[in-house]
Amino acid sequence: MTDRRLRRLSVVITIICVCIAVALCGCSLFDSLLGGDTQVNNKVQYLDNVGNATVGNIVANNCLGAALQVYSGNSAGSGFFVTADGYIVTNHHVVSNKGECSVRDGNGQTLKATLVASDPKRDVALLKADTQGKDYLYFASSGSKENLYVGDTVYIIGNPADLGIIVGTGIVSNLSVYSGSDDRNYSFNSIIINASINHGNSGGPMINAKGAVVGLIYARFESSSATGAQSNDIYGLACAVPSTAVMAFLGEHGVAYATTPPYQAPTE
Repeated sequence: MTDRRLRRLSVVITIICVCIAVALCGCSLFDSLLGGDTQVNNKVQYLDNVGNATVGNIVANNCLGAALQVYSGNSAGSGFFVTADGYIVTNHHVVSNKGECSVRDGNGQTLKATLVASDPKRDVALLKADTQGKDYLYFASSGSKENLYVGDTVYIIGNPADLGIIVGTGIVSNLSVYSGSDDRNYSFNSIIINASINHGNSGGPMINAKGAVVGLIYARFESSSATGAQSNDIYGLACAVPSTAVMAFLGEHGVAYATTPPYQAPTE
């Protein structure tokens, strides 16, 4: 009986060892079919297959470096580099007609900037800082797949309440509302978004999920924006100058802005 039991135990152990060997061979074969790269599905795709998990990577790695705090006189606003050699976009009302301004990036570096051009009708201004090699943002080209639609999620980078570079988010509510600030007496085609915008956000970029500029934040609706019984019912709506208007302004002043990403996307 003892020998028979030992033989049975030996057979069971042999079968177990064979099963383990087969399983290990199968895993090795499967890994070889994948090219042996266990990270194959973990590569970040900045331009392709953009989803909720990668939007943060785009904003952090490719957009925040171009965002700026803008100071003119006693006012604080926002802006962003549009070229590597120091051209900056902000709002006309942030800098008015002041010749000298200063900007501060997310790393705390402060640069002097000179007002190059300003358009109150579109509430866009162009500054130039004496610098090179700066991160900059690109614009969503007109007629491309990066067009903006009602219901799209957008991301706002700015300097609300002079707290520093802060990222917010919103939903596109309307693409064709004629609006403007009362103190400028101009009305132009605006993008309306459902987003929390505060004083200091003016001049900051509104970007899409691919990191392309689709608008320039310039105002929020306040109680004075409405009339009658609804005068106190305006909450969470903001306005942006369409990127096409900003691009036209830059083109008029000979600035070679980008419509393709200035960074290289990782490849598979």
